[in-house]
Amino acid sequence: MATNLRLRADAEAAVRAEAERSNRSQQDVIRAAIASYLHLDGAEPPAPAASPRGTEPAEGSAPDRLLPPRSRFARAGQRLLLPTSMRSSDLMGRTDRG
Repeated sequence: MATNLRLRADAEAAVRAEAERSNRSQQDVIRAAIASYLHLDGAEPPAPAASPRGTEPAEGSAPDRLLPPRSRFARAGQRLLLPTSMRSSDLMGRTDRG
């Protein structure tokens, strides 16, 4: 898949520096980073770090950081089709949409 990617200036500099340091192309460095992030390189994802005591998020609140995925990327299974007369908002119990 071909794609365009816009990086922040610091990320661009880091990719260039790593490419020079490792004698690889910038494209190869980016591919390796994506494969590692999505755990496509065969490595198990790191276990989430335990929160220090007393810093757990409150019930129902979002954590202060994004945790790594618990398993590798996987393709979605069979798609479900709704009957013609049904909308996805009907499944969510949304009554505020008309």
